[in-house]
Order: sequence, then C-alpha cells, then structure tokens
Amino acid sequence: FRTDMPHAADCVFYSDLAKVCEQRVAVPEVLLQIRRHPFSMTKRNEENIQSWVLDEWEAIQHAFGLMQQQGLTRWLRQQKLRCMFAARSRVKMQQIADEKPDHVQRIYESARPKVPWLHWQLGMVTVFFRDLFFGSSLNKEQWQ
Repeated sequence: FRTDMPHAADCVFYSDLAKVCEQRVAVPEVLLQIRRHPFSMTKRNEENIQSWVLDEWEAIQHAFGLMQQQGLTRWLRQQKLRCMFAARSRVKMQQIADEKPDHVQRIYESARPKVPWLHWQLGMVTVFFRDLFFGSSLNKEQWQ
C-alpha cells in the first residue's frame, strides 16, 4: 500500500490486485457513498493539491498502464480517462469554490496541463450538462 499518495493509494492497490488476480468480478451496484465532513481525510487533503488532484492522475495512469488492451480499444480508453480526470477536476473546483476560491485556480493550474485542451473542454461540458439535467452533486447540506 503506497504511503506517498494518501488520497489515491487505494486505487493503485486495487489496480495492482486486479492485475494479479486470475478472475475479476464486475459488481454493478453502488458499493459506497462518499461523505465529506470537516474532519475527514478528504477534507484535509483539499489543502494538498498534490494529494487531492495530481495523485489521482498518477493512479489513473498507473491503472491504465496495467490494462491489456490493444489498438483502438486502448486508445478510446485513454481518451475516456483523460475526459474523466478533467471532469473530476472540475467537480473538485466546484466543491471548494465557496470555501477557498484561491484553490480553484491552483487545481486548474495543476490539472489542466495533464490533459489536452479538447479533453479538458469535454470534461467541463460533461459536468455542465450533468448539473443542468440531473442537478449538481454539490448539495451543500449533504457536505456539512
């Protein structure tokens, strides 16, 4: 278990575990719900852009490197992961905007160079339409 990336170490661990397992099982049900409260590790990691944002990118890249896909399938997966990282970065920017507006710019400056311009825009548009049609996941009452 990697101790150098406290926020994303579990993702790296489970991707490594999946690589050495003979069988993997897909579970379509929601297995957990993320809660944010003032004393959580996630809340503390918001202060550390490296841990909260960039380690996630490293974990995504690590898992992608373990995938045994070839050709077009691999290329499409890479594009999807880039867009997903951009969208997740946008959601993080939304989460912190009211409390720490200066962190929004820091997240942008850290995350934006990781993905091409088009992928960044697609991630932003995805979050916009999600918020428009389904409502924001940032229901302030649930995060207190």
